[in-house]
Amino acid sequence: MAFLVYSFGMGRLIGITDIHGEYDKLCLVLEKIQPQKDDTIVFMGDYIDRGKKSRDVIDEVIKLQDVCNCIYLIGSHEYAMLHADKDDYYNLGSHSVIYDASSGDINLYGKYYEVLKDGDV
Repeated sequence: MAFLVYSFGMGRLIGITDIHGEYDKLCLVLEKIQPQKDDTIVFMGDYIDRGKKSRDVIDEVIKLQDVCNCIYLIGSHEYAMLHADKDDYYNLGSHSVIYDASSGDINLYGKYYEVLKDGDV
């Protein structure tokens, strides 16, 4: 995960990217930057995948709308999940292989859209 904070007159412009389901790390970043009402956070995609808490990440970034201005961009991992049921490029046959860089594990999941359907984002 990467983040950048730029301060200007009435608030800060904060960029956060590549969270990849790492909810605990996101919480540490948010604790460090302490978003305020006049701040704008630009989330630059890749909220999901790899880490084990993608759903918690999504819930947290949505909740931040109540704290400050938020802009949400789609990343390649969200794009892949949204298109998995339409495009075999994002499904390796009947399974998707997800490499977890934090642990070095290779996880074999059902098709992205089946994972979504089951609620295990």
